[in-house]
Amino acid sequence: MDTRSTKSRYKIWYKLIAWILCIASACGATIILSSMLKTDTSTVVTSGQYVDSREYLNQVEADLGQVQNAYFGYGDEVLKNELRDYLGQLKQGHEQEIREILETAGLGGYYEEYIQEYEVNAENVTEETDTSTSAEMGSADQSLPDFITRIEDAASEIAGSGSEKSDAAAERSGISGLPEYDQYVKKQLETVSGKYAELLANAEQYITQSVRQKGEQASAELMNQKEFYFAVLKNGELLYTNTVADEADVAVDFIQKLDANQKYNWEGKTPGIYLSDVWWSTPAYTQQNMDGVQIYLGMSNEAFARNQADYNALYLTYLRMFILVLVCVAVFSVGFLWLMYTAGRSPKGGEVKVSFMDSIYLDIGGIALVIIVALIAAGVDQIASWVGNAYGPLQVMQICSLVSVAVALCLMWSMSISRRVKRHESYTLVAAVSGGIKNAYDRSGMGSKGVGAIIWYLIGGLLLILFMVFLGFVINVFGVIIGLILLLIYVIASVKFILKKAAAIREISIGVEKIKDGDLTYPIRKGGGVDLDKIATGIEHIAEGLDAAVQHEVKSERMKTELITNVSHDIKTPLTSILTYIDLLKKEGLSSPNGPKYLDVLDMKSKRLKSLTDDLFEAAKATSGDMNVEMTRIELIQFMEQALGELSDKIDASGLMFVSEMPDEKMYVSADGRLLWRVIGNVLENALKYAADSSRVYITIKRVLHNVCIVVKNVSRDELNMTEEELMERFKRGDESRHTEGSGLGLSIARNFMQLMNGLFSIEIDGDLFKVIISFPEYREVQSDDGEAPEAE
Repeated sequence: MDTRSTKSRYKIWYKLIAWILCIASACGATIILSSMLKTDTSTVVTSGQYVDSREYLNQVEADLGQVQNAYFGYGDEVLKNELRDYLGQLKQGHEQEIREILETAGLGGYYEEYIQEYEVNAENVTEETDTSTSAEMGSADQSLPDFITRIEDAASEIAGSGSEKSDAAAERSGISGLPEYDQYVKKQLETVSGKYAELLANAEQYITQSVRQKGEQASAELMNQKEFYFAVLKNGELLYTNTVADEADVAVDFIQKLDANQKYNWEGKTPGIYLSDVWWSTPAYTQQNMDGVQIYLGMSNEAFARNQADYNALYLTYLRMFILVLVCVAVFSVGFLWLMYTAGRSPKGGEVKVSFMDSIYLDIGGIALVIIVALIAAGVDQIASWVGNAYGPLQVMQICSLVSVAVALCLMWSMSISRRVKRHESYTLVAAVSGGIKNAYDRSGMGSKGVGAIIWYLIGGLLLILFMVFLGFVINVFGVIIGLILLLIYVIASVKFILKKAAAIREISIGVEKIKDGDLTYPIRKGGGVDLDKIATGIEHIAEGLDAAVQHEVKSERMKTELITNVSHDIKTPLTSILTYIDLLKKEGLSSPNGPKYLDVLDMKSKRLKSLTDDLFEAAKATSGDMNVEMTRIELIQFMEQALGELSDKIDASGLMFVSEMPDEKMYVSADGRLLWRVIGNVLENALKYAADSSRVYITIKRVLHNVCIVVKNVSRDELNMTEEELMERFKRGDESRHTEGSGLGLSIARNFMQLMNGLFSIEIDGDLFKVIISFPEYREVQSDDGEAPEAE
């Protein structure tokens, strides 16, 4: 594939074009869809023909509703409802005006008392008023008759004197101490009560006349209606029609032959009767008057032709808009897919780039995006509701601005998701929280008895509370008592469990404080459960380790002190001798008879000091590992025989008997000859210095598994009252009195040299028997496949 062509796909210009296409197509689709909704195109999509559409049925339903309302919507039920509403309005109006008058007179706080006084004065209700009102009210509000009588009687009572009225009312109602009002207030109350008494007296006549006028007006409007024709029949007789026919058959035939009814698909129903389609829209109170009634209805030919033309034009407009919406969706899809494909990529290649939005949790960002888009959608809907059927330039700019912001946010978030998918990332708050809970769960050791018991106590408590609620619902009070007893037992057990855990934690805390203060042998009291007991035991083991470390540190400090003392002693001894004999030579001169003897002593002590210094230097280098090691193949038996030969003079002079036990076969090892010579020499020198007089020194070379071992054994001249590890330390000698020559570094240097050669050096003490073991992996020759030089295993 052409690399230049591949890289060009990720250029910023292509991405910019995709952004523009997405935003522009989204804005266009929004404008078109909102315009379609504003033109109520939802009625258009039901059919391609006007007569089969929902809009046609809506119009027929509206026409049928007019007919039903004009001839069946103003009966006794409507009269009752209208009268009830009117009386309720009078009641509220009267109370409001009475309150305003009393408040103006400064008696607003006594409104309830005065109203009660009026009610007492209205105890005797006239039979005429009660009969007429009850007959007209039916199931209306039963407080209205009291209200009517209250106003009428209050009006008559107000006509009397104020003081006489108040006293009489107070005696019958039990109310006393009401403030008196002046003649002006009295006149106002009298006027208001009289006004409402008159209105109530004429209420039935007023409402009846109002309802009759509404029905006559509706009927007159229908008779002059030319948009549709109707015929209302009851039991086959013609009641009402706006056609020119006087007979039912003629009117029905005329309506059924209208173009609209001829083209409508009746599917076996009686042509012209739409009740079965639109009965649900009929007011409920008209149904009781519709028994035996048939309403034939049809749209006039002129109205049908006009509505059909408007519908066809609207339908074509809808189709064009729908096609434009599909084009916008296609353009948006192409731009969106391109942005998803190029998200995180650049012409320079490399890994997927990371954006600032990639650091936002997926679920949190998604929820925030949904909220923002919902708010923007509400803003667009608000703008659309402010204008008429057509948008102006300002509204288009406002809607496009809001949609652009919403689309930009959605594209940025979608590109972030695309980048995360390409990087195989799932960064959500739910995952982070669940991962944290899982991590805490894994680290908490839920299987342990400590944490597990706490969890089960919590679950058990919740289940117990639910069980108690269930008992309360099932067996009422007794169930609640049982539940409370169980809950009390649970609380006691929980408190005991928690206190037990708390006591164990306190014991552990006390133990930690004791150990921190230096009491490393303090025993922590157990009994808090397996987990807490394990923690307590672990702390005790830590204390034991600290105690051992302290003892080791004390021992180390003591050994350092002894090391300094021993080094000082070993260096000071020959140095003191050198200084002493030099001073003697200065005093006696080199020509004195003791001069040669003094020089011999100086020569011996100087060599001793040099040997000690060399041992120190080698010990330091061996410990630091700063030595060149040249590993070669060495035949060990021959090497040991040479070492014994080199030391034969010292062996003969020591009076010791060296007994060798070596196999006849050759044994090869890989070692540095110079270092191995020093190791074997140090071991033999150590035997010569510390072996018991006239005793035997045993030297054995043998094969143990795949290793070759040199074992040197002798009986110590002095008592070995120390461990093997102590004897391997620097400047440590078998004779604590340090009366023998030596630096005390021989065995330490030998062990360090063996480590450098990948060998083992150890000593064993059994009473006064001292044994040194030197071990090497056996050297074996392996012939390579190409016949070249052999390799060692």
